[in-house]
Amino acid sequence: MMKCPCLNCKYRKMDKNCDQCRFCQARIAYADSIDPERMRPPVLMDSPSIKESKSNKSREEKPNVKEQQVSPEDAKKAIETICEGYRVDIKTLMAGSGNRKAMLLPGVAQARKAASKALFGLGMKRKLIAEYLNISVSSVAKHLKADDEAPPPPPKDPQQIVTEVCEKNEVTPEIAFNPNGLVDVRTVIIATLRKEHKMPLETINRITNLSTATISKYIRIAKDQGIL
Repeated sequence: MMKCPCLNCKYRKMDKNCDQCRFCQARIAYADSIDPERMRPPVLMDSPSIKESKSNKSREEKPNVKEQQVSPEDAKKAIETICEGYRVDIKTLMAGSGNRKAMLLPGVAQARKAASKALFGLGMKRKLIAEYLNISVSSVAKHLKADDEAPPPPPKDPQQIVTEVCEKNEVTPEIAFNPNGLVDVRTVIIATLRKEHKMPLETINRITNLSTATISKYIRIAKDQGIL
């Protein structure tokens, strides 16, 4: 004859109508050995264990719309559209947080935020967006946090910015950056590009054809004069 499993059970002092005892296979087998013809109590379909099991099964079978697969073509098209709108090179955008220099270029931060939202809108999960854009998941979450905010306008073309700054100083870019031009005017213009427009030296070099060393010289002059 089988030994009663309840004797050494940690639930031995509990009411035998609890779920742990009612559904205990060892206890059921012992009861069957004593009285094979007995009638087992019906399983209550609203018991916590049954409810939990059904709930878990429903969650497993129910697909999550936000976790749908995004085709590489759709993702690439979305990124290309963002880069075109923000005048950012796609390689620069995809350089990720590992390239600090690229992250500081005009429009890159705004483009990365817009790209995160665009990919999320297609159904891509945050982790995959982070891997796709080579940034951290926390950065993606930050970009997606203000979904109700209007996206920032694309930055102006650097060439247009230089032209406007020159016009405010009543000169043309050709005159301002002519080797024989006025040093004071050129100093003010470069200081404005750096201070108000955060323009990198490489961009100023590309537009003005001034060497990086020459631009640095004017920046030092601007700092000495207290205008930068």
